[in-house]
Amino acid sequence: MTRMMIRYFDIANTAEQVLKDYRDQEWSLTYCKQQIKRLEAKAERITSDLSKGHSKVYGNEAHFTDTVAKIDVYKQKYADAVDYFNGFNHAWERMTEDEQSLLTARYIDKYMDSGSMKRIMQEMHLSKTQAYKLADDALNKFARYLFW
Repeated sequence: MTRMMIRYFDIANTAEQVLKDYRDQEWSLTYCKQQIKRLEAKAERITSDLSKGHSKVYGNEAHFTDTVAKIDVYKQKYADAVDYFNGFNHAWERMTEDEQSLLTARYIDKYMDSGSMKRIMQEMHLSKTQAYKLADDALNKFARYLFW
């Protein structure tokens, strides 16, 4: 049933959104890991203070609970990013280097580097129409690899 139902989804649009989300997910991997370490150290300090009987900060228990809740949120975001890259890399590694370059220029780095598509066109000696047609073909191929 799942394979049949997937025909009704716009997998090319979904693949485009996956590519556009790349930099955010990459940032989440790094940032969440850093935040988890920072908050775990903070929780350790609070636990240490509580075990020593220090109550120098009013509401240490509540502060500890809040810190643990934040850790859980960052761990979930980190796990989501890891899951994203597991699926992404499986499809990405099956693409040719030229296809990866086209997809990176058109979708991943589109907002960070507005000239990336022009550089690809120059490097590959393509017209704008050819470059976008090849990028569309690569997107459809990437979409198939993501879902099958």
